[in-house]
Amino acid sequence: MKNLIIVSIALSLLSGCGIAGLPKSGPAVVAIGTQAESAGDSTAQTKVGKACTQNILGIVATGDSSVEAAKKNGGITSVSTMDREIFGLNIYIPLYAKSCTVIRGS
Repeated sequence: MKNLIIVSIALSLLSGCGIAGLPKSGPAVVAIGTQAESAGDSTAQTKVGKACTQNILGIVATGDSSVEAAKKNGGITSVSTMDREIFGLNIYIPLYAKSCTVIRGS
């Protein structure tokens, strides 16, 4: 029974759970920034709002990277573009990952 528990824990730690966009296994430091996607409103981009989520060891996740949180953080009422930034550190298991939503508008 003890061996079954140890194997189950080991397999769950090596499963590669993390944030989408990161390699599932192997050593890697990843930094990804996506191209701005138009939200359909051509207003001036006078304000920027950013909201992030962090993930530690693929187990503990904190934060709110929603569009609404980014709009609130930047004081934005009319969205012009949306971006996504992803950073991660994997050494066969996900050690740390951060995913941010970046909103520009007025």
